[in-house]
Amino acid sequence: MATFGTTVVIPSGLRGLVYYLRDGEPFLPDFNKMKPAGAIYTTALNIPRMNFSAGFPGVTKRYEWFAIDYRGRFWIATPGNYMFMLTSDDGSKLYIDDRVEINLDGLHEAQTEMTRVKLDCGLHTIRVSYFQGPRYEVALVLEVSGGGKKWRVFNTEEFKPPENPEDWNCGGAPVPYDPNRRTLPDVQTQRTVRDFETEALGLLQAQPRLHDIPISSAAFHFWRSAAGCQSSIAVSVPGTSLSATRVTGATPADKVHVAVFAVVKAEDGHIIEKFTVDAPYVMPHQQYAAVRSQELVFSHPVHLPVGHYTLETAVIDREGQRGAAGSS
Repeated sequence: MATFGTTVVIPSGLRGLVYYLRDGEPFLPDFNKMKPAGAIYTTALNIPRMNFSAGFPGVTKRYEWFAIDYRGRFWIATPGNYMFMLTSDDGSKLYIDDRVEINLDGLHEAQTEMTRVKLDCGLHTIRVSYFQGPRYEVALVLEVSGGGKKWRVFNTEEFKPPENPEDWNCGGAPVPYDPNRRTLPDVQTQRTVRDFETEALGLLQAQPRLHDIPISSAAFHFWRSAAGCQSSIAVSVPGTSLSATRVTGATPADKVHVAVFAVVKAEDGHIIEKFTVDAPYVMPHQQYAAVRSQELVFSHPVHLPVGHYTLETAVIDREGQRGAAGSS
């Protein structure tokens, strides 16, 4: 039977702190201001949509209005792009190396969202924050693909480092051991930030800003409460503004590569949310003609506490080597 975890300590697994919520709480709480009711441990989050009334044996009998904040570490032996897919009922967030990668916050039935993350060799941190509102249905599943393998449930047993730190390497180069460090640098490039994010930050900081591509961005608010509002960031890029490179082969194809970077800043200028997409597309020539006639829209859900914010957006056309930046 699928469970949220056990009270038996699993050193290499995920540690989840269980919290009580007030009835009617619409979003994930600020765990830093709360006292946990207990701790549970698991190696995988694999709870498909189901009825839940068992509570947490050894911790609490609570089966509604609770939250769990899972944290752990995982080891990447094969660097590259990894896809993560999170399903939850009710709200959840996935953090990789302290950055929100998936935001499914709010009261809702089972919903699923995917993201792509470029991971270097070495240790990374993972966090899944989850809450259950009213009884009885729950769901919490975290899946992954990448590293030369197809989709499967993410399991920390698969992503454990070698027992001997002297064996930690990437492509034959040693990876330094530092248990207190959240992320380890790419031993080949010594860069911990994605290349396209570095470029995008340059576009946002440039004066005057580039406007080689007509872009538009906005935050749409769906519902509000005293704690904040559930919103969605949307960035729109006209298909006609993107360049394409012809790909030779049996069937004529075109490659389009667009990178989108958006940040939400508070009044004091610090970033409270970041949204990134690095999307190369290869498509038949006929399909490319249809894409050019449309707007490409990239969206990302976000929960914003009450306040005033600025949305800054940068878009890079890889094939045309052009960029644009703007604020709203």
